[in-house]
Order: sequence, then structure tokens, then C-alpha cells
Amino acid sequence: MQQALIGKGSTGQVFRRGNFAYKNASTTEAEIYRLLKDKPGIAPGFLEGDKIVTPFYPDVVSVDTVQPENRSSFASILTPNVDRINRAVSFLSAIGYEYSDPLQFGLRDGVMDLLDFSNGNPNFPNDVVGNNLSELSRFYKTFGLESVGHAVSVVSSVLCNQISRAKNDFLFDFFGDYFDGVNYRLIHSRLKGAPARHAYYARSPVCGLPRRSVFQTEFDGISVILSTTPLSPSLVEDHSLVTVYTA
Repeated sequence: MQQALIGKGSTGQVFRRGNFAYKNASTTEAEIYRLLKDKPGIAPGFLEGDKIVTPFYPDVVSVDTVQPENRSSFASILTPNVDRINRAVSFLSAIGYEYSDPLQFGLRDGVMDLLDFSNGNPNFPNDVVGNNLSELSRFYKTFGLESVGHAVSVVSSVLCNQISRAKNDFLFDFFGDYFDGVNYRLIHSRLKGAPARHAYYARSPVCGLPRRSVFQTEFDGISVILSTTPLSPSLVEDHSLVTVYTA
């Protein structure tokens, strides 16, 4: 079968053969694709010899493929994919890897899949969630969804501060109960000292949330909701909550 050169990445050239794309494999990237097999929002990839094989995507949304003057036009494509994008990044964080690069998503028939884990990094487990959410926020701001990017950044700040204090109680001695106006001691009490495993946001305060293992706080114009267990799909839908992170 004939192959065509379609790009070049950190591991070398990328070729298309039929409906698939081939690139030089790295041990880390092959492992990430193995661990994330069949996860929605993750490009299906596998190792074949010394190559990583993924489906061929007609378009790739990344800073390497989209010129700056055209990036804001992708807002209408990203909008229906927000939940899928956020969950894909959460899946990566859950297996302990940072993306360590501007996010890249394959696009086919309006559906986006996270791909190219050649720079995946498992070396800083305490920073994985925050660093991946920083890339996620930057991705939205780059491609026309500035308000979503801002909300993700706000959620990340509250979430990571909460997780740090749940894992390192002594931080309360250094920084006190409040930080940037958020009462982390109260969050700590409501979540029973456990790190949040799910994080959502809304544009205004939400009524009717469960009182056990759920905490809501306002920060920088965003209602941030942290929980140790997932909120019900009906609750998320009824209040138009956006899931930013799920462990």
C-alpha cells in the first residue's frame, strides 16, 4: 500500500497508509495508548513493530496545524466537544501522565479525540492534574473559547489547592484556612479530609446539591463544585454543570 508523508513530530515523520497514520514509537507513548484503550475522547492507538498506529484524522486541532488568524474560528467545533475534551484530559491525569505539550486533537465528523502522547511524562505525579488542566485551559483560550478556558483555570486553582491540603495537612499551618478568599478548611471538613475526585463549574450558584462529600464555592466569578463522588447525570444536566475533572 502506498504511503504519503502528512507531517513531522518530535519522533520523526508521520505517514498515512489508507485510513491509518504511522509514526515512530516511543515506549512512553505506546504505554499511554495501551492504558487508555477504548476511553472516549482518546484516539485509538496501538503499537505495530516500531510504529504507533492511529486512525487518520482529516484535521488536527493544534497550534502546529492551525494558523493563529484561524484559531478562533474553531470555537463552534470545540463547544459540543467540551465534555469529551475534558474527560479525555482527565483520563490522562488519572493514569499519572502529563501531556507536557500543547494539546492536540484529531477531528473527524465533528468529533474530537486527544492524540500524540510522544511527550507524555509520569515523573511529577503531584503536578499532573494541575499541569494538564493548565494545558486544557490554554487550549480553550487559544481556539476561541476564552470563557471556558477561564473557568477551567479557576476550577484548577481551587481543585489543586484542595488536593494539596488534603495530602499535606500542614499547609493549613503555613497558609491558614483561607487562600485567595476560599475557605479550604471548610472544604476540608465537608470532604472529610479526602482529596476531591470530581470537579465541576457553573456560571451561577447551584441549589439542591447533596450536602455530603460535596462543596461549592465562588471564585473569580465561577461557581466551583468539588466532590469525592460523581454527581448524578441528571443533576449535572439539570443545572448545566460542566465536568472539568474526574479521577
